[in-house]
Amino acid sequence: MKFKYLLFALILGLILSSCGRNPDVIFINGKIHTLDENNSVVEALAVRNGKIIDIGTTQYISEKYKISNVINLDNKVVLPGFIDCDGSLIEFSKSLAYTVYLNNIKTNSALINIISEKVKDLKDDSWMVFYNLNMENFSDNDKAILGKGLFDEISSKNNIVIIDSLKSYVITNSKVLETLRISKQTQSPENGEIELDEKGELTGVFFGEAQKLISEKIPELTDMQVYDAVIKGTNELLKYGITEVQDRTISKEGVDLLKQLVDSNKMKIKVYGVLTGDDIAFDEFLRKGIIEDYKGMLTVRSVCLDYDGALEIQAAVMRNEYKNDPKTNIPYIDSVKIEEILNKAIDNNFQFRIKVIGDKGLNSILNILSKVLNSKNTENHRTVVEYVEFATISDLEKFRELNLIPSIRPETILDDIEIVPQLIPPDNLRNIGLWKSLLQYSGKIITGSGFPFYNQINPFIQIYYLTQRKQIDTSTQEIPNPEQKLTLIEALKSYTVWAAYSEFEENLKGSLEVDKIADMIVISDDIFNSLPDVLLKVKVLKTIINGEIMYEYMK
Repeated sequence: MKFKYLLFALILGLILSSCGRNPDVIFINGKIHTLDENNSVVEALAVRNGKIIDIGTTQYISEKYKISNVINLDNKVVLPGFIDCDGSLIEFSKSLAYTVYLNNIKTNSALINIISEKVKDLKDDSWMVFYNLNMENFSDNDKAILGKGLFDEISSKNNIVIIDSLKSYVITNSKVLETLRISKQTQSPENGEIELDEKGELTGVFFGEAQKLISEKIPELTDMQVYDAVIKGTNELLKYGITEVQDRTISKEGVDLLKQLVDSNKMKIKVYGVLTGDDIAFDEFLRKGIIEDYKGMLTVRSVCLDYDGALEIQAAVMRNEYKNDPKTNIPYIDSVKIEEILNKAIDNNFQFRIKVIGDKGLNSILNILSKVLNSKNTENHRTVVEYVEFATISDLEKFRELNLIPSIRPETILDDIEIVPQLIPPDNLRNIGLWKSLLQYSGKIITGSGFPFYNQINPFIQIYYLTQRKQIDTSTQEIPNPEQKLTLIEALKSYTVWAAYSEFEENLKGSLEVDKIADMIVISDDIFNSLPDVLLKVKVLKTIINGEIMYEYMK
């Protein structure tokens, strides 16, 4: 009798064990590019509890697992989900509803179009703020009529504010002047000017300290407004196949907000939070420690600094002086502060990232990193050097020696290639955008779009830039260093496999393999067997996170 009970228990155990191994869902009939070490392509995979438990042919998976939850991929290409290595989820989300970034807007007509589109559905008396207008891009005729009259034609019921990229002036419509009770009798503050026209009437333009009459009165968004905006923002990112963002502008309040969203199951994409080194939040996290994989959706274990700024505003620290109004090439932060933050990061298990654009700046940063990393003798630091627009062979050798990860911004590089001859000696072009060399010396390279502060969030367009090394709107422009293009596989890995490595999670994500998380996308076109221009029109049909379809394209 005892033997019968044992036999029964054994059989029951085998049945339950077999059931436990059954997947929640299987995906069949696909061209699944796993991006594993062999760049394997398979037809089907099985997912349980958000992880891939099996992979193979459609016949093998279908016959092995008899379940009802079957997703037919209709012979479409499947890729691992994209990890954007430089974005700002909260700022992006707010920009969808309340603020807009005007990078690369170059005409009044384009400016009018974008403002008109954004305010058309606003309730009366709402505010809409537009950032980063660069008037240097505009013709003299367009500059002459930039003022409240232009924006009054768009809306007389909404408060419209435009802030330039250097924060040297603000332009408003008449509604803002009315709301804030600013009249032509209002006195300009010291070191500021409220501009009046030849008739003594307000133009809506505020210079210097006078900007504060506007900027300090823009209403703050409520916590609930930001909460709702982030939900919409994550839904928007899913349309691009973005399953995770390395958020470089995260704050303590931002972390708290994201945790609330995760706790309420409203967070649809993953976030790898990057704190700012000189922000008080970093000191607080040093005391509390890193947040690692909070409910599978949020990690905070990185800290960043900006060494210099954009080339277009002559803030990149270059060896050569700028041609017009030469700058003194002073960085935003000194070496003592960089060493302090880097040491704190390493001692507390935080990853360190630093943004540097100029060639002189890169050399300085590499020297600092060499000094600290060699003294610490740390092996798995995974330090990221961001932007890396200009580099020399000796710089590349340092990337290899120190095991650094280069993080690039393709759109910014292509924009800057156009303006280098206007700002600095053109021989600098031989050292710009050395993507292939950075990859060869570092073994890995990652890509960020910098959204929403730059134009192009779509990873496929960034991949087009990486593989074709040219702007979308031209096929004839000569681009320096054409041999520095990446292959399609390399460009994809910069958004997937290597991106996962850069956040210490290569064993969890980045490729579609057994025991890895089922973050993946289904796309409309076979980008591997098409002309490069297909990257400009390919659509994401499904975005799948943890094996669950979070977004589906509707015609």
